[in-house]
Amino acid sequence: MKRRIEEWKLKLIDLSRRNRLIYFRPTRSSNIQIKRPDMRTIFERLVLKGRGWEIWQPPAETEGPGGAQGGRYPRRPKKTQLVPAETDPRQLERILRNLARRSVSEYRERGVRILYITFGMLNWREAGYPQPIQSPIVLTPIELVRKTRRDPYQIQVPAVEEEAILNPALRLKLQYDHEIELPPLPDFEERSLSAYPGDVA
Repeated sequence: MKRRIEEWKLKLIDLSRRNRLIYFRPTRSSNIQIKRPDMRTIFERLVLKGRGWEIWQPPAETEGPGGAQGGRYPRRPKKTQLVPAETDPRQLERILRNLARRSVSEYRERGVRILYITFGMLNWREAGYPQPIQSPIVLTPIELVRKTRRDPYQIQVPAVEEEAILNPALRLKLQYDHEIELPPLPDFEERSLSAYPGDVA
């Protein structure tokens, strides 16, 4: 029975090169890289403390001293805000709006979470694939919301979801195709997140 369950899991997860949880390819329209704070700080507040983060959006150059539309966004990020690497305010707004709409639509129609914040990347190579492969290691499902169009976007962990999981697609890919077992996630209350990628490497 246990073997049959594992076979069912394998069939449900796409292990081909179409799966971006294995073959991650960053795109400007569907990914946001966070420049600061560091990974550990983000994880501790979001996952361990269960508190959300706001996403800082830089004001456009044509806006007045108060920011967009008379003070919509501050010119300098707060300590409770994530600072994206994307510096074009209009492009960042489009990306955030697109991610929020797609994630809500998928969850309402299919009951599937498609939006994650990831912690740590595994860099590896595969025979027959010429380019280096990047795969996210730890995933945390998130919601991307804002109260009104004048408010900043916020990320938070949905109440009914697991707070941190080992990338299931990567785990199965390495296990079934390469006979490599990833170590289980530790208790992050006792061990720092930053130490786990070292265990994988």
